[in-house]
Amino acid sequence: MVVAEEDIAKSTGRPYVNIRGEGFFHEGAHQISEIPNDMISFQAAQRAGKKAFTDAGISASDLDLAEVYAPCTIVEVLVAEALGLCPRGQGAQQAASGETALGGRIPICTSGGLLSRGHPAYVTALYSYFELLEQLRGRGGKRQVDQAELALACTELGNYNAAMVHILEAVA
Repeated sequence: MVVAEEDIAKSTGRPYVNIRGEGFFHEGAHQISEIPNDMISFQAAQRAGKKAFTDAGISASDLDLAEVYAPCTIVEVLVAEALGLCPRGQGAQQAASGETALGGRIPICTSGGLLSRGHPAYVTALYSYFELLEQLRGRGGKRQVDQAELALACTELGNYNAAMVHILEAVA
């Protein structure tokens, strides 16, 4: 994966991906805050996502797919809800009905996510970005989301007390 100015990417004559929007939020706690809060609302993901969507000039409904940092099943559901990919309280139901699966309304973690590919220190987030690059360049193979143009990556630290969100856009 190479990060470069757009003119350099364009000069290669090959498909590339633009970072269309970005957002970051840290609530100030390292792990679990001593300040009572709604631990399952993932406020950092909500706020970082809102910033990224505003920066990109789009909403969650404009996305074609997402890769989120989810070391266990319930975290994928809660992050999907926090980012507005699923309405709050409906993430598990939408996952069970196939709405967040390949071929569904908003495929989430087409790579299989952390539960299938592992969770290596320092590089976990790069796997998510690589999957989105492959998808947005039409190289996802059996995992390919048809005509993917806009994708979201969400990473975290702590217990989602900090989150970073990028909106990526395919460029032909």
